Amino acid sequence: MFAALLIALAPAAELPATPAVPREMPFIREPHVAGPTAVQFGTLSQPHRYSDDRMFPDIAIGALSIDGDTLYVQVTNKGRSATRASTQVVARAQAAGSRSGLAEARTGRLAPGETRWVAVKGFSMKTPSKSGAVFALANASAVSAAARLLPSSSGMLDRSGQGCGDCSAEMGEDNNQLTLSAAAIKHGRPN
Repeated sequence: MFAALLIALAPAAELPATPAVPREMPFIREPHVAGPTAVQFGTLSQPHRYSDDRMFPDIAIGALSIDGDTLYVQVTNKGRSATRASTQVVARAQAAGSRSGLAEARTGRLAPGETRWVAVKGFSMKTPSKSGAVFALANASAVSAAARLLPSSSGMLDRSGQGCGDCSAEMGEDNNQLTLSAAAIKHGRPN
């Protein structure tokens, strides 16, 4: 009891006049990633190292033929999978130093190995007059055509159950365009 009395009567320990400021914790910043990484948005429907050509279509242009004012473009699906979207074909011609504007056509879905001739019409040139001048396709010295899968606007799902987005993946795009000039251009309606 005597110890408790001594403690009570002892002068109080001097406390600092200002309260102690707690130490600030350093702010830890997360590294900034500029967009999604390849792993975050990878799905099975995209081409990858272990994919094979059974999963994707492969649109190719085989031949071009001119019949009057119509260009016929041979479009083939060389892949082992059907196209899930329409195919757009665009073409341009050149004759006597003038180039035509782009003419386009669309075709439906293509089964694996299916070949289809797509008729492209509407070749014209831009002129200062109000009515556009019609381009003489039969006299063309060079013709170019390109094909691509159109993005799908429907809510299709891929193999993982996610939305497949544009659904326009294809194995190789190196055979999607063809340019022919002079004698290499076929004339007449294809069979």
